[in-house]
Amino acid sequence: MSGPQDHLLHLILAVPLAGALLAPLLGRRAARLLAPAAAAFTFVLCLWAWTLYGGRTAPRLEQTWACPGGLLDRALDGEGLEDLVVRDRFRETLLAGEQPLELGSALAGVDLASEALRDAEQRGDALGVATARALLAGARAEADRLERAHARLRHELEGLRRAAAGPLASQLAFVAHTRWLPGLGLHWTLGVDGIALGFALAVALLGLLATVAAAFVEESPENDPRRLLSALLLGVAALLGAFVALDAAAFALAWCFASLPAAWLAGADTHTRAGRWRLVRALLPGLLGGSALLGAALAAAGSAPEGTANLAALAQLAGAGDLPPAVQGLLFACGLAAAALRLPLPPLHGGLASAATRGPASAAALLAGGGLALGAYTILRWTWPLAPAIVRAPAVVRIVAAFGLAALLAGALGALALRDLRRLVPWLSVATAGVLLLAVSSGGELGATGAAVHGVLGAVALGGGALAAAGLQRRTGEPDLLALGGLAVPLPQFSLVFSALVLAPVGLPGYGLFSAHLLALLGAWRAGGFLAALGIAAAGALALLAAGVAWSLGRALLGRLWRPEFAGLPDLRPAEAVALVPAAAACALFGVAPRLLLDTIVPSLEAWRLLVRPV
Repeated sequence: MSGPQDHLLHLILAVPLAGALLAPLLGRRAARLLAPAAAAFTFVLCLWAWTLYGGRTAPRLEQTWACPGGLLDRALDGEGLEDLVVRDRFRETLLAGEQPLELGSALAGVDLASEALRDAEQRGDALGVATARALLAGARAEADRLERAHARLRHELEGLRRAAAGPLASQLAFVAHTRWLPGLGLHWTLGVDGIALGFALAVALLGLLATVAAAFVEESPENDPRRLLSALLLGVAALLGAFVALDAAAFALAWCFASLPAAWLAGADTHTRAGRWRLVRALLPGLLGGSALLGAALAAAGSAPEGTANLAALAQLAGAGDLPPAVQGLLFACGLAAAALRLPLPPLHGGLASAATRGPASAAALLAGGGLALGAYTILRWTWPLAPAIVRAPAVVRIVAAFGLAALLAGALGALALRDLRRLVPWLSVATAGVLLLAVSSGGELGATGAAVHGVLGAVALGGGALAAAGLQRRTGEPDLLALGGLAVPLPQFSLVFSALVLAPVGLPGYGLFSAHLLALLGAWRAGGFLAALGIAAAGALALLAAGVAWSLGRALLGRLWRPEFAGLPDLRPAEAVALVPAAAACALFGVAPRLLLDTIVPSLEAWRLLVRPV
């Protein structure tokens, strides 16, 4: 029994991908309408999935795995198994995870055909012998087909079987298993839990705001927005593909595809040497990170039973000690390196600064927010769950936490020494990534929750902040903070929205990432020892970050308007309000009522913790 909810994740991926393919083929006006419409529909679908999931009406894996017409039955239908005896036997063995010897021979009647042949030979019946040999050949061919079919199904479904028997069975929803080329073993599995849905909703919102900005705010008669809109939608589709993928290989491939639009979004120009270097810097993070993840996924699948690459099954195997420590070390190293490329962490943050100063504002917004979301999700879904033997080592945790504190200090000092307003959001991204690493290193529920909230709300806040900073620079034409001042006088509404967005990553009480910072610091304090000391230092670094951002805002917006040409600057326009206000409103909403987010994310985090650390 298949309903629209069973294909919801496929639809979420198909809508932005279709928009990306159609936008370059249409006229400018049609593309400017199509791209925001596709992004809006994607956001509505993600919001619908969030609502169904929170209301417990979404189809969970425990309900859809073995029920009549469920995932297992649809896989059996795909093999063309119509005989009820064969189907029942296949169901029984697949549910038990067994590979009985000579299963195909028993089901195909090879023994009966062999016995008939012996009887015919004893009687000397030439016609009977010929008939029996034909029946035996057919039975053996059918036995081979059934053996191959059973082996394919067991290989494809082993990960889902393990997940359905573990703590994630009640958390994974909208699970869809698609067999692309069964003969070659090519298939993929989609599914989400509360963590993945939170990230998907944030990126869908960010994609909507970025496409609105590209279509109606940055549009000019000299600039053709179609390629930009197509790249934005392609980037959103790739990010969403990573969030909904349950297979490690599919996750790694989505990682790679996310880097392709980034090359153009970063403002790379292949006509100059500097432009070619920017192209390389834009491509390398995704290609290197995705290739490393893909190699680690193949190594893990080679070490897992039945070659499964299901992320939940791999985490379960790793938690039980059935995944070799060497493979766990490879998964950890590749996952952490890939996350560092995306978050971004020093000294790998130069590409984001280049995009903020040279590329379109909508591109910088997607790269800043989407990069943080993808990096955070990689840590929460790959790096930590798939390598429990590594992250339980105190030395490893301390090194990662210390690196997080260093990134936070770098972001804070960069904000304090800021002169170019366009670089404010890149430094905020570095600082947010540092707090995220410190949070996840604490190893407890508080730290993991803080890291997840950082990834979700940080993506929205940083993306909106990039759009707002570009809007201010577009008005004044002057990125130097020392040349600004008093802009709140001609721009009262814009200044309010701009201040709200750039202050959200700082974590003002009751707003933005305050709850995430608090959870991160409490998690480090509860861990005690060296991590507690790092948590205290992180609190001081956050104070420095707040001071740097406050100085930048005060220098640009407050005081006397000493440049008369700025007196006639236009205030917040309707198109800008559509692109900026939802991001600020989301930060305010989840800052005041964080349980709207935590009630969905925390149960999934607890399920993953039980998966890798069974009681």
